[in-house]
Amino acid sequence: MRSRPRVLVVHESVDFLRAAQVVLAEAGFEVVPATEAGEARRQVSCGVQAIVLDVAVPDLLPFTWIPELRRNDATASLPIVLVASVYDKTAYKRRPVDLHGADDYVEQHHVPDSLPLKLQALLARRPPPGVRPHEAHAVERRRRQAIAEAAAEREAALREATDPVQAIARVVVADLRLYEGESPSEAARRAAAREIAVRAGGVELEVARRALEELLSGGDR
Repeated sequence: MRSRPRVLVVHESVDFLRAAQVVLAEAGFEVVPATEAGEARRQVSCGVQAIVLDVAVPDLLPFTWIPELRRNDATASLPIVLVASVYDKTAYKRRPVDLHGADDYVEQHHVPDSLPLKLQALLARRPPPGVRPHEAHAVERRRRQAIAEAAAEREAALREATDPVQAIARVVVADLRLYEGESPSEAARRAAAREIAVRAGGVELEVARRALEELLSGGDR
């Protein structure tokens, strides 16, 4: 029996990792989870066939880690898919201007229907046997429910953080850089500040704007 491809999934949320495991296991993958940089690096050294990386994992941001992987002969051709961390559709979203060396990206709410297909294409493998027709609806419902629950858990964790404004701002900035590059437009900055204010429980817009600008100026590097 052919072994299942080992996919490293890196995300701060344990709930998201569990949901991703459901999605990818049903598509024929073995999921290797990691919530922080040290564990992710160890798993890569042990051998994986692909990486799924959330764009906002501390100390493992795409624009620093992916170039490092590409410079290493052992990982230079490793397929990498980025996960856009902001779940809700926002005013600044569009196709990313820079994947920082990754092969593809997926928005979090499209993980259930898109991520397995993207990985299969990148690995150039035949798709696993399809789900029987009478099971398809139930499987898809479980996938979408798992991802939605993971997103809700992450939102709750961010709000309960010691400094929820900073925690949420870090996630928004990581996503903003993915879609807008290193110099976001003024319109994108305004949209991102509004998103931080709303997601942090309705804080003052000026507080959200200051947190955003501090991180954009280099505070998260």
